Amino acid sequence: MRLTQYFPLILSIILLTGCFSKPGVQEGYYENGKFYYWNGSMGVGDLVTEKKEGEWRFYNEMRQKISQGTFVQDSMLGHWQFWYAGGTLESEGDFNNNRRVGFWKFYHPNGAQMSEGSFEKAERVGKWTFWYDTGQMQEVRRYANGLNYLLNSWYPDGTPMVVDGNGNFEYYWQGNLAEVGAYQDSMATGHWQLFDANGNVRDEIDYVKGVPQNRDTPQ
Repeated sequence: MRLTQYFPLILSIILLTGCFSKPGVQEGYYENGKFYYWNGSMGVGDLVTEKKEGEWRFYNEMRQKISQGTFVQDSMLGHWQFWYAGGTLESEGDFNNNRRVGFWKFYHPNGAQMSEGSFEKAERVGKWTFWYDTGQMQEVRRYANGLNYLLNSWYPDGTPMVVDGNGNFEYYWQGNLAEVGAYQDSMATGHWQLFDANGNVRDEIDYVKGVPQNRDTPQ
């Protein structure tokens, strides 16, 4: 029902936990456990018995810092920060054994806050709040048992959309209409349409109490 907003972070985590773990096979150079490169990117930190240890910083091919945090025995642990290529903070929060835990914040490329909420074992839990890149509140959702429930949502101009879990729903991504449907008792209901960046219908789904009944993709 929602478009994922966190692909850059997911990709960064994959790179951090896998691509930099074995020196000697990357492009560039490796010297005393301090610096090495992989496909134009760079990691800076200590290796102990070929495992990342302590604070590490990672850079893209333009030598811009894209992430920083701590490893223990090659696993991400404690507080981490991620940046967009332009240098704006993208997200920050804690890891435990490579999994997001605790309270996290995510930001739009313009620096405005995008969302905040908590993770348990890399799954969203409890109340999450989302904002448009203008600073206007967008949604409030509750996550439990792998499901999410829409409590309230607003149009970009601040007009209420879904109130107390009920109402017609529109979802905007980067200024474009991405989804149209309805909620009842905080769960998706009825016929939904999903749109691509050009405004064309890319998928249609029917929901009953939040459960999709079909997935018809226009030809």
